[in-house]
Amino acid sequence: MRRPNQGLPGTAILVVDDDPSVRQLISRHLEQDGWKTVQASNAADALQLAREARPMLITLDIMMPDASGWWVLEKLKEDPQTAGIPVLVVTIVEDQRLVFALGASDYLGKPYDKGALIAKIHHLLPTLVGKRVLVVDDDPDARTMLGKILKEERAEVVGAASGDEAMAMIAVSPPDLVLLDLMMPGMSGFEMVARLRAQPRGASIPIMIVSAKQLTAEDVLTLNGHVQRFVTKGSIEPEGLTNAVRQLLGQSKTQGAAA
Repeated sequence: MRRPNQGLPGTAILVVDDDPSVRQLISRHLEQDGWKTVQASNAADALQLAREARPMLITLDIMMPDASGWWVLEKLKEDPQTAGIPVLVVTIVEDQRLVFALGASDYLGKPYDKGALIAKIHHLLPTLVGKRVLVVDDDPDARTMLGKILKEERAEVVGAASGDEAMAMIAVSPPDLVLLDLMMPGMSGFEMVARLRAQPRGASIPIMIVSAKQLTAEDVLTLNGHVQRFVTKGSIEPEGLTNAVRQLLGQSKTQGAAA
């Protein structure tokens, strides 16, 4: 049974390549653009760091000595802890169809141009500036806290105290992303998800659940395929929340382009 991605990502990009000069070059280019990086030189370390560091994105070489990048990519997408991490394949291998078929988010051929690398990263982790985020929670303190974090990244944040209010707002102006509590009086978060996904205007809006409720097996079945991430209230770190939102916005752009 596949659960929505849970928890918040870390603050670094994981660079995976067996060639130390390439790892250092990619890391330097990313750090010059303001990103934090961690490095892995082989498949085993890459999978371990992906689970432990919870990177916000992975750059992955395909040609490695201990195991192929194809195998790493498959393992990343099979593991619920790492399946939601965007993967940018950076390699000399030119079979782009296989890259995307195995779940990679994008592809960059070697030798690469620094500008192209940075453009790919910004596409997969877009800025929040000007993005419209709807925060739905009956708790005004929760709405204020989440809104403050996102407004610091210059997102346009609007709040709704109920599912009914949120649905009315979406009918007028659909947001780029919804942060949604599950346990609300009146229309619950579960019901709102079902109604939103049944509407053409709401079918593709990314949804992040932010709730104190522990997901049961029945909850997973209800939400499966309809929400992109589940975050427990009380575990929210500002940078982690921001990075999670960037991931979801990037996935939405990538899926829209593929469609």
